[in-house]
Amino acid sequence: FLGAFIAAGLVFGTYFDAISQFDHGVRQVTGIQATAGIFGTLPAQGVSQTSLFFDQILSTALLLIGICALSNKRNKLVANALIPLAVGFIIVAIGVAFGYNCGFPINPARDFGPRLFTLCVGYGSEVF
Repeated sequence: FLGAFIAAGLVFGTYFDAISQFDHGVRQVTGIQATAGIFGTLPAQGVSQTSLFFDQILSTALLLIGICALSNKRNKLVANALIPLAVGFIIVAIGVAFGYNCGFPINPARDFGPRLFTLCVGYGSEVF
């Protein structure tokens, strides 16, 4: 969480002038001059909260099922050395399949820090 918060701050500091020139100092989450999506994952416009909730439940469940299946000692289909690669493929597959609705926030620690940072620098509670 703290690392993602600090990383969002570093990105904001690095690109502050460009962001301010683009949005004229008005921090926006949605719209033509929205810049909040630079720091974290935000839902697509027109997607309901219910869809977003089930999207996250399903994608996280698939990730956990995949990791549990790969790390099961009785599963001899994947060599131990290839488990990290297989987990990476699972994450990519989930991102491709479920990335549109929410921007692929399957790690709350990586998602919450940038949202909190954008709240602190003036984007408002709309980032949540």
